[in-house]
Amino acid sequence: MAAVPKECAADVKAQCGGVQPGAGRIRACISLHLKDLTPTCQTILVRAAAIGKACRGDIRKICAGIKPGG
Repeated sequence: MAAVPKECAADVKAQCGGVQPGAGRIRACISLHLKDLTPTCQTILVRAAAIGKACRGDIRKICAGIKPGG
């Protein structure tokens, strides 16, 4: 989850605001607290994860050599 959708920013900040970014810590926190997020945010994040999973092969092929972040 490269970026948190604006519809989820307040939820993620409330649940994971004290988590230091990097090394997948925010993603892990969101996964741990998914049930505590609003239903709208849950839906957005689950759909985004499904799209990412479905496109993973294409992303790796097309974006090989691109460092994550920024």
